[in-house]
Amino acid sequence: MAFYKNREVALIGPVDGAAASPTYAILHKDGNREHVQLDKIQLTTKEYEDLRKQHGDQGMFGVNKIEDKDAQELRDSMDRKKIEEKQGAQVPVEPVAVKVEKAKK
Repeated sequence: MAFYKNREVALIGPVDGAAASPTYAILHKDGNREHVQLDKIQLTTKEYEDLRKQHGDQGMFGVNKIEDKDAQELRDSMDRKKIEEKQGAQVPVEPVAVKVEKAKK
């Protein structure tokens, strides 16, 4: 999976058109499609290597690569279970009683 604006997306394929960076169609997890320039997408190591095999090194100029560790951190930051586990591991805070005195006239 690739990442676009810190959201995991599927890289569908190139879209015809002349631009400094090739334009690719991406598929968001909610089913929406979008055309995005390749230099705006962060590719995982596997996707980067697959694209490099298809297009050669000259086609990979300006392509952003995200490390597997960073990609997993992004996935975990959006995973409800992981968020709840992290919040449950935090030390509970005890409420503090606050005394309020009435103002004298």
